[in-house]
Amino acid sequence: MKTIINLDPKENEEFLILIKEHDEIVRKIERIINEIDFFSISCFILSKKHKLFKNIAQNIKLLQTKFLKWKDKATNFCLNPKYAINKEENLHFTSLHYTINLLDMVNSLELNVKKVIDNYNITIERKEAKRNYWIAIISFIVSFLGLIISLVC
Repeated sequence: MKTIINLDPKENEEFLILIKEHDEIVRKIERIINEIDFFSISCFILSKKHKLFKNIAQNIKLLQTKFLKWKDKATNFCLNPKYAINKEENLHFTSLHYTINLLDMVNSLELNVKKVIDNYNITIERKEAKRNYWIAIISFIVSFLGLIISLVC
């Protein structure tokens, strides 16, 4: 048995605006994740890469504020849904279906935003660890050379 539930786009603008905003946020998340994934970590911070990393951080902040606004709108809509549904369709089933889908979108989008923030933080930690590694290697070499010079002289 196949049940098709259609919402009229003209009468359910608020719900469809939430869906379009969701799709826009998902595209931004994918773009930021790709930027983080393709960000090569160099030993020394070059100005271009440093600017790129700052740009990623700003994009994440903008994404987070946009997501929080969308989440508030979506949650308020779920608490007080306003659907225009045909009388021949089951009102309770239809409203429950779309409300559950919207709540699922909120949860999955929240997880994706957390994933972006975690990926960014992991990238920062890797960059700092690599810098600290090179500082330790250089310090060891300089101190070893100093030891050799002091023993020779």
